[in-house]
Amino acid sequence: MAVFEEISGIQYGSGIKAVLYGQEGVGKSSLAANIPGIVFIDCEGSTNKMNVRRLPAPTSWAMLCDEMDFILQNYAAKGYKAVAIDTFDWAESLAIQAICAEHNVKGIEGFNYGKGWQYESELIARFLENTDKLIKSGIHVILICHAISRKTTLPEEMDEYDHWELKLGNKTTNKIAPLLKEWSDMTLFLAFKTQIMAADDKGKVHKATSVQRVMYATKSAWWDAKNRFGLPDMMPLDYGAIAHLFAPAEQMVGRAQQMQIPVETVTP
Repeated sequence: MAVFEEISGIQYGSGIKAVLYGQEGVGKSSLAANIPGIVFIDCEGSTNKMNVRRLPAPTSWAMLCDEMDFILQNYAAKGYKAVAIDTFDWAESLAIQAICAEHNVKGIEGFNYGKGWQYESELIARFLENTDKLIKSGIHVILICHAISRKTTLPEEMDEYDHWELKLGNKTTNKIAPLLKEWSDMTLFLAFKTQIMAADDKGKVHKATSVQRVMYATKSAWWDAKNRFGLPDMMPLDYGAIAHLFAPAEQMVGRAQQMQIPVETVTP
């Protein structure tokens, strides 16, 4: 009979798998740019006006995968500590192009019985699985996505309401978006929060008084979110709110030891 040694305490040293998604112009790329040692794979040119390190924009799914391999092979020499794919919904279009080219069809709708969507799901799943090589090497992997509001209902309710979710293809949402959320350690929804106040003494007239940029770390009926780090449900959209998660492993271990928390350092 095999004998296994029990491991206890918090494990430090591996990278974080994160999904950052949000509304247009809210600051998704700017937030990720604060992560130390990050390099962008900018699929849509959203960082062109930002002073960040980036690899060439991938023109194919194969090139995107090659760039991820390049980062894995060269992170020590280049000082890469994190990689951001900006945005993953643009990367998804490269995946669909690759599938259509391989099967010689004009579009993903050209497959019989919805096979194209299944092929895409399998391709994305393999990509996410391959990121484990980076994660185990201590490299953070950040997938940046646009958000889209869609009408939905709760099982116990009849009325529709707006729900924010990852902007992936309509017919792949039920497959690809859950893959990203399940893969991630943290899925943050970045949004504009408008403050509304009564403008008259009867409370019948209201007006917007200010707009705040915030990020949500907990799922609700109105948006998707999750985290495994005990983050507050809502935080200011400020890197300082999550900076501790991306601190060097030795700092995290030192902080945990000061708090007398058992730790295990994972060595790549």
